[in-house]
Amino acid sequence: VSFDIKGGEKEAFEFLNKLKLIKLAVSLGSTESLAQHPISMTHAGVDPEHRKKLQITDKMIRLSLGVENAKDIIYDIDGNAYETVRIGTQLWMKENLKVTHYRNGDEIPTGYSNNDWTTLSTGAYAVYSDNSANVVTYGNLYNWYALDDNRKIAPEGWHIPTDDEWQVVVDYLGGNPGGKLKKTGTTHWSSPNTGATNESGFTALPGGYRVYGGSYNYMGTFCYFWSSTETNTSSGWYRKLYYNSSEVHRVRNNKHYGFSVRCVRN
Repeated sequence: VSFDIKGGEKEAFEFLNKLKLIKLAVSLGSTESLAQHPISMTHAGVDPEHRKKLQITDKMIRLSLGVENAKDIIYDIDGNAYETVRIGTQLWMKENLKVTHYRNGDEIPTGYSNNDWTTLSTGAYAVYSDNSANVVTYGNLYNWYALDDNRKIAPEGWHIPTDDEWQVVVDYLGGNPGGKLKKTGTTHWSSPNTGATNESGFTALPGGYRVYGGSYNYMGTFCYFWSSTETNTSSGWYRKLYYNSSEVHRVRNNKHYGFSVRCVRN
């Protein structure tokens, strides 16, 4: 389905970035419901005169309707929709968390400077490079304190996985578990994206992190997923996937770091 938005490219992306169930994608054709902006994506390299003949303008949006089952989709308090995937006996989100409010409706603080991020001892989230376009694909980056807040950031009936629950996934997948979790190809992951098959359906993406000092690093090369398990008063366990490895690495780090979050059903 193709249609035009009133205005131009700015208005088109304002519309696309507000979509909840249908996700923004570089190209269409998946089994998921997707949306795109052809003139800046699939047809960006097409001769302008040819684009004009095809009636592709900066205000055009295209949608493809998928075959999702409504029962496989959950919603957070903000209304963001997440598809789910079963891995062994566990049911996981197959997308990174984007929520900006705790379950009771209180806002999760954000917008901290590098210096302020370093000194936090309460829950907060950040957007990679402060670019809201990154949220659509990679979700938000949360410090560990946000996970531990009793107001909870996971949707009702879901929770942040413990270190043991992450290990259940790794053990179930067996050899090359990281490759079985990673999204295939090099559209998001840097080459060579070693061993990526995504046969689990988890679709891990390299969202990078916000470091203790507040800067952003490694989008495209690494992904970091918090667990809710702390190692001591200042650090917690997380799982890390590499662009050049098919393993899942268990690491601990300072609670100030901003990592991606996936949730698992109670």
